[in-house]
Amino acid sequence: MGLRITTVGSLFAQNQLNHTQKAISDSLARLSTGQAVNKPTDDMAVFSESVRLDAQVRGYSQSILNINTANSILATASDAIGTQLEIANKIREIAVQASSGTLQATDRAGLNTEVQSLLQEFSRIASTASFNNINLLDGSFGSQQVQVGAQVNESFGVQLNNSTANNVFQEQIGGGTFAARTTYATGTTPSQTVTADFNGDGKLDLVEADAGSPTISVYLGNGDGTFESRRTFTVGNAAVGLAVGDLNGDGIADVATIDRNDNTISILLGNGDGSFKPRVTLSAATNLQNIVLTDLNHDGKLDIATADGSANTVSIFLGNGDGSFAARTTVAVTAAQGLATADLNGDGNQDLVVGTNAAATTVTILLGNGNGSFQTSTIAALNNQPGSVTTGDINGDGKQDIVVGTTANGLSVFTGLGNGTFSSASAVAAGAFITGLQLADLNGDGRSDIVYSIVNKAVFSAMGNGDGTFQAPVTAGVLGNGPGGLVLGDFNKDGVVDVAETDAADGTLSVLLANTLSTSAVRDLNVSTQSKAQRLLFFIDNSINTLKASRTSIGAYQIRLDQSLNQSSLMQQNLTDARHRMIDEDFAQDTASLTRNQILAQAQVAVLGQANVAQQYLLKLFQ
Repeated sequence: MGLRITTVGSLFAQNQLNHTQKAISDSLARLSTGQAVNKPTDDMAVFSESVRLDAQVRGYSQSILNINTANSILATASDAIGTQLEIANKIREIAVQASSGTLQATDRAGLNTEVQSLLQEFSRIASTASFNNINLLDGSFGSQQVQVGAQVNESFGVQLNNSTANNVFQEQIGGGTFAARTTYATGTTPSQTVTADFNGDGKLDLVEADAGSPTISVYLGNGDGTFESRRTFTVGNAAVGLAVGDLNGDGIADVATIDRNDNTISILLGNGDGSFKPRVTLSAATNLQNIVLTDLNHDGKLDIATADGSANTVSIFLGNGDGSFAARTTVAVTAAQGLATADLNGDGNQDLVVGTNAAATTVTILLGNGNGSFQTSTIAALNNQPGSVTTGDINGDGKQDIVVGTTANGLSVFTGLGNGTFSSASAVAAGAFITGLQLADLNGDGRSDIVYSIVNKAVFSAMGNGDGTFQAPVTAGVLGNGPGGLVLGDFNKDGVVDVAETDAADGTLSVLLANTLSTSAVRDLNVSTQSKAQRLLFFIDNSINTLKASRTSIGAYQIRLDQSLNQSSLMQQNLTDARHRMIDEDFAQDTASLTRNQILAQAQVAVLGQANVAQQYLLKLFQ
């Protein structure tokens, strides 16, 4: 082997030393960061996956913050609605108190002041409840998406309902039109109809007189606008009219019918279950046309008045309070047909308005003396045969007015002066041969509207303007053949007036439920009168249910958010654990490796020194 000058050994030692120093540097980097992978060159696949996992972990961390923020918003809204619910319940409590007839006007005024104050606070809460300057209950929040996960589409909508007074306090009102009729079989040639609660279940029932058979038909209401099949009870022949009232003071609705062919009145005392005791009869006039029940002599007992047609009288039967009546007395009225009762002159006595079927325009006014006798006067309708009459306050002045229907085209409207006299008639255009006529507030505006039917199978409505005038009538619904006996009532308990009317030619009873729409009831949040307190009670329960439903929906969102929070927390935990298992440093292994490499480096430095010194021995050959 020859002697040569070479650096191979030194270079090899240097190369190994460089590798060792790099290993030491990498170990120090891992030990100082606690991560086995710090850069792509450490492990490309692991580094890439760890970056993705880190993004997901950070996303779930933020989603947890989102959920907690959403929960805070919902808790704020829920507590605010809870306060509104307390206010609504307090208003209801006051309405119950104000519905009692034992309060004086000053008491009601104080209660109404409290209601208005509570309403203001209710509205203040709705307008000011906010979170992070975001209004929650004024309707502007709407539906917002809450990001509950780390990925796209991991979100759901949270909606806060509008809790302003106008939105919460809602009532159903009619528009003056009615849905398609539902029909029920009647006896032969049904005539007039009345409505009352005949079985004490709080639901309106119907009773109609069957003129072609000696019966009345009873239809017990289900409270949803439908009725049970008819039950019949015997009356006299040709029962062309009937009236309802408590005739014997037992708190149960009774019925009186006029039996034209028998010249009698049938009295049927109610049993309180929708049935009646056998009839008791009263001798009456010939050619009976109509009947009303009212207290004509101030004894607190219902009396009977009948329109006697061609007998040219109105008959009076004063009640004894036990279902029996005194002998009839009469008042001369030509061709009496329509009949209505009201206090027309404000003296506290019930008066009578009598229409005629004669070829004349006369409407007779019988002003009661309070003892069953009357003073007679007349007013002139615009057309002949003003046979249909009804009374009510059509201009809001607290005085009773009169509306008259004629066989010719048109309605005649008389506004009362409060002393038993009336203004000259004004006209409301209407069809010919009016067969039914009533006044009612159809659209909840506090004004009397006209509802009438005509012989051509239609019911019409003319909306009142509140000043004694009316808008042009519109077709409000379709009836059967030969309509008559129009009666109004809330048959489905929605607070809106419905229509029932007999169809004589078809042998049916038509029920037309009002078409309704929701509107703000804030204007009716008033207990200044007993009737207004009662009306408030009608819709306040729906308002309470609205608030309860809003708070319940918030609770449902909170439950879902709690589950989302649990899921996001678990995902954050599992992904963090997975990432750490990938990149976390094994300190025991790397410490041992570092120690080994440090020792190896020291040895390699020594070897490199020896490699460099070894070549110096060749210089000895030159000595």
